[in-house]
Amino acid sequence: MLYDPAGLAKFDALMRSGQIQQVYAAGDTRIYQIPRETGAPTPALLTTSLAVRAPALAAEQGQLATPIYLLPALNDYAWNRLADSQPVAVLLWLLGCYALLALGLPPALLVFGRAADAGYAWAG
Repeated sequence: MLYDPAGLAKFDALMRSGQIQQVYAAGDTRIYQIPRETGAPTPALLTTSLAVRAPALAAEQGQLATPIYLLPALNDYAWNRLADSQPVAVLLWLLGCYALLALGLPPALLVFGRAADAGYAWAG
């Protein structure tokens, strides 16, 4: 709980007196509304004489639980075994480029199909 129970008790007292209405409650979350009917009592001013302390956030540990300088060293391509062989890596890179070209060709033909080169220059 983030707030002092004595301070939160004022909301229950205002609700019992009809000055506010609870419109939502789930777990520790509550939302109140000031009624707008004519003849409803004017809501009291919510003040407190208690010491106010800001809620403290939990200390964040960061993304790594272990400092980087304590992690084991890896070789350059430990995350990608296909890159261990340079010819295989180049071949996969070329295949990826040709796949992107194949994806760009149909829209280019639709848009630039009447051009002199039929849109082939815009496909890549």
